[in-house]
Amino acid sequence: MTVLFRIAALVLILAGAPAFAADAGASAGQRLKVSGTWDGSILRATRVQERDASKDAQHGQVEGAIAFVDPAAGSLQIGPLEVTWSDATTFDGIDVAALKSGVIVQASGEMSSPMHLEASALEAGSSEVGSDVVEIIGAVNETHGEGASKEVAILGVPVMLPPAGGALSALTVRDDDRRPEDQLTVNVHGHPLTIGGEFGASSRYRDNFSLDDTEELVRADLEAQLEFFYPFAPHAAAFAELRGSSESELYKADGDTGAERALERGEMWVYIDGLWDEHLALQIGRQNIEEDREWWWDADLDAIRLYMQFEPWSMELATARDLGRVSTLGDLDPADQDLSRVLGRVTWRWSERHRAEFFFLHQNDRSPGLEPGMTLPEDSVDEEDANLTWIGWRATGKTSSGPAGKFQYWVDTALVRGSEELTSFDTDDDDLATIEELEHRKVRAWAIDLGASWTLPVSFEPTLTLGYAVGSGDDGEGTDHTFRQTGLDNNNTRFRGVDRFRIYGELLQPELSNLGILTASLGMQLGRDRSVELAYHRYRQQEPADELRDARIDADLTGTSRDVGEELDLIFGLEQWKHVELELVGSAFRSGDAYGELAGEWAYGFIAKLDYNF
Repeated sequence: MTVLFRIAALVLILAGAPAFAADAGASAGQRLKVSGTWDGSILRATRVQERDASKDAQHGQVEGAIAFVDPAAGSLQIGPLEVTWSDATTFDGIDVAALKSGVIVQASGEMSSPMHLEASALEAGSSEVGSDVVEIIGAVNETHGEGASKEVAILGVPVMLPPAGGALSALTVRDDDRRPEDQLTVNVHGHPLTIGGEFGASSRYRDNFSLDDTEELVRADLEAQLEFFYPFAPHAAAFAELRGSSESELYKADGDTGAERALERGEMWVYIDGLWDEHLALQIGRQNIEEDREWWWDADLDAIRLYMQFEPWSMELATARDLGRVSTLGDLDPADQDLSRVLGRVTWRWSERHRAEFFFLHQNDRSPGLEPGMTLPEDSVDEEDANLTWIGWRATGKTSSGPAGKFQYWVDTALVRGSEELTSFDTDDDDLATIEELEHRKVRAWAIDLGASWTLPVSFEPTLTLGYAVGSGDDGEGTDHTFRQTGLDNNNTRFRGVDRFRIYGELLQPELSNLGILTASLGMQLGRDRSVELAYHRYRQQEPADELRDARIDADLTGTSRDVGEELDLIFGLEQWKHVELELVGSAFRSGDAYGELAGEWAYGFIAKLDYNF
């Protein structure tokens, strides 16, 4: 426990503030979607959700009933916002003649001045949006007030957030989910119980992942999520999620197909905020612990988490340990059993468009001690027990639109220190493992990931991205200098498109360990909710080794060359519908000299995903 208290104290010192908290309202630069009613002087929000903050702060969106329209001037009014259109504005599902008072429309474009939107697109709005409801999406320009409610300005519009508006409703939102606003709501003891979720179907094709022309697979996956969100008090809420999945192999080259079906306990937590004069919040239960780039973590963990915010600082601290079985498929993986974690993040929004973050994670593996000669079931052997601590910092930012376009950058760094115990064993015909040798090593390693994107000021907003990531390697002598990520990472984010994708390659999906990865990408916006991204990755080991940590290519490396290969990914995303999301991903990997005689072989993958949100 001494280590945990030292880490917590370090975070407090770095933060310059006395605790940890959730955002009980909203902060400048944050991008929000708010729904509410306009009373002529202020938009009184009834629902608030956080949105992708990487978008241009001048870009806005409004949906609601037209109050009045002036076709000659090319303008209309929706709630507090004046919307103007021109010959450059695209119309979808509606035309100028159909613009009349009471008609619900959605407009998106650039803010020419506060409360004035120059529409780049106008389309028919949802018939399910109430005639008195206005929905706006935009960056928070300024904040006022404390206490149960908080007033902010979004697109120049004064907005009164509900109690804990920026926190409670945003807790259930993930970056890769798009739940509709009008979810099923039932009144339970005077409080709204919201019921929603998602149905997902995907088809996956993989060819030659073994690089010897013996593997081909077609798989179909189905997934369902049912969610219950219940704010049972002004500053408290509960959430429960149940997941079901089915994975079916429709075709395999060796003919040995199979299927797996499972039920899983998803997030199940209670959240309380409004503590310590609105600065402190507490969340207990199985919860999603996530950060924007998923470079450090994106995982559901049984945890206790504290949040705190003192502008421009925000902080969170969690202690986590899986308490039991998650899926009907079986017990926890041996690597996750008896594993305790303490993790935290401190964020400093030093400018409206720039921020710096400090991360740390300490894991303590309390697995039972092993001795050479011991025998145990093969599926219960944990080959690597490690007590490790990661620390690092991140800097991210972007510029506003200008004659040269828009720029965005990121820098991630990490150090890992600690010790590990490696277990080698031999198995017999009865699937019993006999421990042959235990090796104890110190771990001292590092990693860095940096890059930038440039969005050109032309049609379709083409975005060029260049990045480089490297994790240290080891020559096999003494202390282990091979970097390994936290085990909670997904390396999943977006550059400028609508879809998140694996930034180190959709096919290879390697961990950043003893590896350098050069990435170049070109993305284009094909509309408000459509995008395409072409990404190229070049892989090179830091030290020649005969394996890649957690990569999906099955072939062995020779350990004599550093050239792993290269990959090309094409990602298409479509999110223009209210309930439906579509994602198509095609990938091709070409093996390098590190695969010896298998160098120059191609592996292919294709994914089609369709999600229905309700």
